[in-house]
Amino acid sequence: MDMKQMLKQAQAMQEGMKKKGDEFDEKEFQFETGGGAITINLLGDGEIVKIDINKDLLDPENKEMVEDMVLVGVNEAQSSVRAQKDEIMEEGLPPQLKGMI
Repeated sequence: MDMKQMLKQAQAMQEGMKKKGDEFDEKEFQFETGGGAITINLLGDGEIVKIDINKDLLDPENKEMVEDMVLVGVNEAQSSVRAQKDEIMEEGLPPQLKGMI
């Protein structure tokens, strides 16, 4: 394979990865924490689009617990989405390049 073909192949791979990344960034994910008491919706790019808190938790005495649950849920959701994106972005890469993203 000559250099021109290799460059074309690399460019096509790069464009394909960008397309996958863009599509993933627009996808919406939903996560629950606190046994389903809090639901967090976020996009693949990490933007949080909605947080739903069960009204039974909205007692002033529960304030600190709810804050902790939201924080844990947001961190877990963002971590999960990042891991899924990394996995998708590595699909189609030659084996020697996997793990480098």
